Amino acid sequence: MHAIKFSAFCKEAPVRRIARICPNFGWFLSITLLVICFNYVTVAQKTDETQVKTKSDQSMDCHEENKVEPNKNPVSSKLVIPEVDVLTQDGKQVAFFKDLIKGKKVLINFIYTSCNLTCPMAGRNFSKLQQYIEKVGEDVVLISVSTDPAFDTPEILKKWGEKFDRHDGWTLVTGEEKKLKDLLIALTGSGPQRGLHTSLLILFDEKTGAWDTTSSLRNPELLLDDMKKLGRTGTK
Repeated sequence: MHAIKFSAFCKEAPVRRIARICPNFGWFLSITLLVICFNYVTVAQKTDETQVKTKSDQSMDCHEENKVEPNKNPVSSKLVIPEVDVLTQDGKQVAFFKDLIKGKKVLINFIYTSCNLTCPMAGRNFSKLQQYIEKVGEDVVLISVSTDPAFDTPEILKKWGEKFDRHDGWTLVTGEEKKLKDLLIALTGSGPQRGLHTSLLILFDEKTGAWDTTSSLRNPELLLDDMKKLGRTGTK
């Protein structure tokens, strides 16, 4: 009799067999499955967060600033600015050096209108700077050169400038890519390209030849102070 019962017991499904021995097995199995599912979901979430963070980091890497510097005469340290025909935001063709820089104190930065990181910040700062220049009556002009002339037409530049309340005295510059190549290489060390995120700002007093570089995100009042000191400190 015992042998028959044992044989029947052995033939039972393992789960049913355990359930008869341990009445609470169903509850225990349910809890175990819940724990396993919870652990799986947690691991999956951590994996997704890691992937998102990696993508975010990669995105930020793509927006890291390019460390650029102007070219200069290796003997005199004089800033070299080639003469190039460019177009203003109004579509007017001008000679970059003769018409925009010669005989003036200038602040030159570099932007492209499809940028959503450094360039809008530089635009807002130049907007504040032009207001401060007008307020104190300083004879300083602002120039923003597009690093993406293939996309930044004069019309697009003009709309971009309107977002930052651009006034006369702040000129936005674009032009044919071949013509801007020499200019950008001379001033930034890099040719035209979308994605050239840089806060490089060139301060230049053409009358004295004195020049320096700083960040276009620097406080407007400090930028104007830097410009005033430029004439007293001489060429970089």
